Amino acid sequence: MSEFSIFVLSLLVGLTATAGTGFSQQISVLGGPIFNDKDDLSGSVMAEFSQKIQGPFSFSVSYLNEGHFDSHHRDGFISQGWVGINLSEKLSFRLGVGPYLYFDTTSRERNSHGIGEVTSLDLQWSLSERWVVDLRSSYVLASKMNSIPLLVGVGYKFNSSDIHPRPTLDRNELSILLGVSIVNNSGESNGFAKSVEYRRNLWDHIDFTIAYLNEGENDRAKRQGAAAQLWATQKLSDRISIGIGGGAYEAHDKYRNANLNTNGIISLSGSYRIYRNWFTRISWSRIITSYDKDSDIVLVGLGYKF
Repeated sequence: MSEFSIFVLSLLVGLTATAGTGFSQQISVLGGPIFNDKDDLSGSVMAEFSQKIQGPFSFSVSYLNEGHFDSHHRDGFISQGWVGINLSEKLSFRLGVGPYLYFDTTSRERNSHGIGEVTSLDLQWSLSERWVVDLRSSYVLASKMNSIPLLVGVGYKFNSSDIHPRPTLDRNELSILLGVSIVNNSGESNGFAKSVEYRRNLWDHIDFTIAYLNEGENDRAKRQGAAAQLWATQKLSDRISIGIGGGAYEAHDKYRNANLNTNGIISLSGSYRIYRNWFTRISWSRIITSYDKDSDIVLVGLGYKF
């Protein structure tokens, strides 16, 4: 899957640039209208994590849902490099560009993948030390449909004062997760998903997971197998951590053939420590297939560090 490899490479370059730059992160949620190149109108939403690198430079990872246009239900992941200037003590302006790994449901039996390009202009107004208002206009260049989302939202900043060193580092996790799987075609159907996941912290900000995943039974898809992913992770406080991962998912689909199929998987995950070594985890994964049965897996569960 060349488009998947290109996107993962861009992530690695961006995350390498942010390594060791301290704790200057921001999580933002935005929404607003979106226009395509036929002047059709829909609604879009975006969730984003951004990290300041040095001086005017920063890096971000985003999820964009472009709404429901006629014959195009598109969403995907964006990694962007940014350069910015401060217009005043409260107002800042940024220009960003980067690749867009998109998934476009164009009919009941067609879900296409590809790599597009996103160029963005961003204006942020600081309401306080932590909260900002975010205004953004982007141009999304992708096969078969280009679009312009006009977004407004809020962001929350984290810094080093939110994290205090713990006496020991628990490098292993075991989690049991339950949730729902959704096949991405026009005849969407849900299945009961479950997973057992082992996570190992390899280095600062780098985790590895291996998991058994059962997606349940959807419309003409009954898939289960093993997923291995490499993760970039970041602590936002003593209790909260987030991460983005990507890797391979070797799975058997009862309705396809008797062989194992190699699929791509890309995931977002967050955990919250509830008591000592016990934590809750929520994860969202996109399964990337070559046979029009991409799926979203949303899981929540309980885990233990050791």
